[in-house]
Amino acid sequence: MDSLFGHNWSEELMKESNKAVLDYKEIKGGLLELHHTGVPKTLRGKGIGAILAKEAFDYVVRNNLQMIVSCTYLQKYLMDNQKEEYLKQLYHDSSHPDE
Repeated sequence: MDSLFGHNWSEELMKESNKAVLDYKEIKGGLLELHHTGVPKTLRGKGIGAILAKEAFDYVVRNNLQMIVSCTYLQKYLMDNQKEEYLKQLYHDSSHPDE
C-alpha cells in the first residue's frame, strides 16, 4: 500500500503511531484507487479525515490523474463536496457504457 505522503502504513502502525493515513494504489499509469482512510480514535472528530480527503482529491486534480474512490469515507466526502474539478477526475470504464 502506498500513501499520498510517501509512506507505507498498515492498520497496526496507524494505531501504534497515532497517525492518520490515506492509502491508495496505482492501478495503471495515471489511475489511482483511493481505498482506505484511517484516523486513530484519539484524533477522530477533529476534521482530520476531511483534510486527508481534500488533499488527496486536490493532488489528483493538480496532477491530472484519474481516480477510483472505493473508500466509503472518501465516497461520502465526495458526495458532500461535489466540486466539478473532483468529479471530472473520476474514472469511468469505457467498456461499460451504461455506467
